[in-house]
Amino acid sequence: AREASAAFFRSNRKLPAEDAKQMEQEAADQHLAVHRSKWLSHMGLLDDMKSEHPDVQVRAMEGLAGVDYLTPGTLTNHLSYVFGPVITALKKVGYEEGVNLDAVPYDWRLPPSELQKRDQYFTKTMRKIEEMYERNGGMPVVLVCHSLGTKTGHYLLDFAHAKDKEWCNKYVHTYMPVGAPHLGAPKAMRGSITGDKMGLE
Repeated sequence: AREASAAFFRSNRKLPAEDAKQMEQEAADQHLAVHRSKWLSHMGLLDDMKSEHPDVQVRAMEGLAGVDYLTPGTLTNHLSYVFGPVITALKKVGYEEGVNLDAVPYDWRLPPSELQKRDQYFTKTMRKIEEMYERNGGMPVVLVCHSLGTKTGHYLLDFAHAKDKEWCNKYVHTYMPVGAPHLGAPKAMRGSITGDKMGLE
């Protein structure tokens, strides 16, 4: 009984501010580690590099919200922008979301052939481009692709050309790759050696 009483008083006494702060930090670190581990397990693929873990299904966000910012927010927009500033600039000059401005995010974990097989990604993207063309009086679209998305855009053009040799000429005015890894991706070497926090330190 004496030991139980002592344990009770030890657990209920007030801790010095430094100890309480350290305990809070340790709890926060543990919480972050658990969530980081869950995030990694959800984002990871099986050894075949194309299948998700059982009971896990991760898909890209649709539309402009899937390409504007990695972490949207007043304090984080400037640290995590992808197409956010471009979207804002285009809207300022009259482009309208869902009319003549749209995005087709994709699951960057998969090779293009698997994107088509699992999600019919390229077929759906072609349809979306055709709809935008029709909605805008037969005006061909400009494809602005970024980073690895430039390779996906290039694959789309090849995919469409294989289906219909005139499709690209009719529906695509310009393919504009931005930050394309057409000559390889040497930054991946740096990330492998020293890590890369993408400015989110």
